[in-house]
Amino acid sequence: MEANRKFRKKFVSSLVNVLLVLGIFIVLFQLSTPTAKAATYWYESWTIGSTESYEFKDDTLIFNGTLTIEGKLSLDNCTIQMRYKPPDDPDGNLIRVFGGGTFNVTNNSLITIYSSELTDRYEFKIYSGGKALIEDSTVEYMVSSPPEDGIEIYSSEVTIKNSLIQDGGGNGITISDSGVRPRISYSNIINNAGYGIHCKNSASPIIENCNISSNYADGIYTVGCSNMEIRNNTVSNNGITINRDGIYLHLPIIILLTIL
Repeated sequence: MEANRKFRKKFVSSLVNVLLVLGIFIVLFQLSTPTAKAATYWYESWTIGSTESYEFKDDTLIFNGTLTIEGKLSLDNCTIQMRYKPPDDPDGNLIRVFGGGTFNVTNNSLITIYSSELTDRYEFKIYSGGKALIEDSTVEYMVSSPPEDGIEIYSSEVTIKNSLIQDGGGNGITISDSGVRPRISYSNIINNAGYGIHCKNSASPIIENCNISSNYADGIYTVGCSNMEIRNNTVSNNGITINRDGIYLHLPIIILLTIL
């Protein structure tokens, strides 16, 4: 019995020593392993090819030209800053997602301009077949050609959720093309210089649980759309200075409409 007790005591002591050494090794390893740091990347223009995929986290990407996405780009808590777009340059600063491309903007990411100058604007287009997820993020200071289009959506595979779309030089969002059905939910579309959301050309979006307010023109403006779902939104203080509407429905239109 005494021998067994001595053996157990020695075994426990050895085990404790092994665990202590292992713990010290783990701590030293963690201290010696470099931690990824946020970085800033400068681009003139960048095309992400159809077979390419890139992920950024906590980084800043600054563009003097066009970001073209034919493959996949994912941003996690990142910032994109777009620089000057010459008014006479139709191919100036532009974010464009082509068919087959995927653009994920998540977790407090921000798409904005490089400086506070009004000339630092950019276009943002998501073409047919392009995929985009904007979630828990902000898109601001966008403008298009013509200047009223804001974020231009020509695809059903677009989700904007729990995000802020603000301070566009024209509309906040424009949804176009027959039958396209993006989903915009739990988002704030505010302070844009045109419509909050413009739907046209038989588009069929779902717009729900959003705050659409303080836009220069109508909160939601629809022309010739079908099978839209607009429900549980707060639409207020739009078009005040020019006597416009909260929601303007230009017939013919088929719509399910609920406003809180």
